Amino acid sequence: NGFTFSAWIKPTAYNQPYNMFMGKSLPYFNVGGGSNNQKLHMSMSAAGSQRSVYGSTVVTLSKWHHVAATYDSLGYMKVYLDGKLDGTAGPFLVPSISANNLYIGKWVNNATYQYTGYIDDVQYLNHALGYTEINKIYADSVALYHLADLNSSNK
Repeated sequence: NGFTFSAWIKPTAYNQPYNMFMGKSLPYFNVGGGSNNQKLHMSMSAAGSQRSVYGSTVVTLSKWHHVAATYDSLGYMKVYLDGKLDGTAGPFLVPSISANNLYIGKWVNNATYQYTGYIDDVQYLNHALGYTEINKIYADSVALYHLADLNSSNK
């Protein structure tokens, strides 16, 4: 049960209060800009209210990062940055998942909260991945694509 958002992102600017890299109206997954401190944020509807989880680590501009957000069968929302758990909230039961299309790089079908940067390997899964699975996606991709080398030369 639950769901997972997962992607590789390389933000180049934080021009919006919510820099959406994927979402379905609610839930959505973004990096906050301005007063939102450039940290991961996922929001969804549960028990008739909007619920959120925030990361604790700044997502550095101009570097590739693996990001993931999950909602599990126990009602916990979690965000992960570069294979590590970065924030947890809940439990929030009775989720309401929008039937809207999944949008990438923006929130819904307009320019509101548009993301600026690169996005790759986007996944939306209808179940919650665990820490071990998310860490493996991160570690396997870093090794395969030599991401440490790419980030060190700022490509």
